[in-house]
Amino acid sequence: MIKLFFGSSPEIVKRLAKKEIKKDFPHQDESNFVSFNMAVTPLKELAEECSFLSLGTEKKCVLAYDCAFLGESKTKPKFAKDDDPNALLDYLLNPIFETDLYLLVYNGALAKKSDFIDAIKKNGYIKECLVPETKEWIAYAERYLGGRGVKIEQKAAAELVRRVNGDFGVFLNELAKLEAYSAGEPIRVEAVANLVTKLEEDDAFAIGNALIRGNNGAAIEAYRKAKKNGADEVRLINMLSSQLLYLDQVRFLDEMGFDSVAISRQLGGSPKRAEIAQNNLYYLRRGALEEALEGLYQCQRSILRGEVAPDYAFSLFLTRLQMR
Repeated sequence: MIKLFFGSSPEIVKRLAKKEIKKDFPHQDESNFVSFNMAVTPLKELAEECSFLSLGTEKKCVLAYDCAFLGESKTKPKFAKDDDPNALLDYLLNPIFETDLYLLVYNGALAKKSDFIDAIKKNGYIKECLVPETKEWIAYAERYLGGRGVKIEQKAAAELVRRVNGDFGVFLNELAKLEAYSAGEPIRVEAVANLVTKLEEDDAFAIGNALIRGNNGAAIEAYRKAKKNGADEVRLINMLSSQLLYLDQVRFLDEMGFDSVAISRQLGGSPKRAEIAQNNLYYLRRGALEEALEGLYQCQRSILRGEVAPDYAFSLFLTRLQMR
């Protein structure tokens, strides 16, 4: 069976998929469960795993998350030269009974013209994981805190929802923080304003990740969400520059033959972060990083000199940049 979960909130997609997997596979171990991060995993490797029979168990679960190639994009997905997308397509067209494949897509829409999606519709099912409306988030916050003996003002709950910007995982973390802070006292809007930070770093990462994937539309959408949350263009530019500079440093070390572990030792951070960065480099066209960094410099320069409105300058940069 093939099951695809998609939605704009990764946390909600993960939660709903986890619930479904727990129902189908209540006892998970190495013999019946394997997961892949598709940001760094070749499609042919996923197809091979799905085709292998599990020893000692009747069925096995294969979880593939961050399947960006199945999401809506203005550009066609690009794969590594040594990958074989047709291997996965062949499996989706002819799945085996012994494997349940779960595909997680962190995108509010699926690719409109995709042989992969057509195959999944034929041999599996697709579940859209909708982000709750504001009133539902508020009601959840009131139930969550009320069950722990803490009250929250409706205005405070509404401000919390606004600040987490649709990220359900952050929403739950901030609720736990507010509960600990309250010491049993009602939570007011002032407490939310003081304790719940605006997610500029997460916003900058979302923008950079979308640009690296060649999805300028998603980058602009992430920027618009950041603006609603009070983000500042100059700070976003600085954080985005740091993200791209790290990628440029990884490129230099990668060309010298360093693996992800060696790169992480040189630059700091985890080997997994370095591995993801290395994988992203394969899809970038030559000169893309230099153009992006120069574009950010010119964008910031024009803003600080007052030559152009910050919103217009940054939006124009996001629209024009082509990294693939």
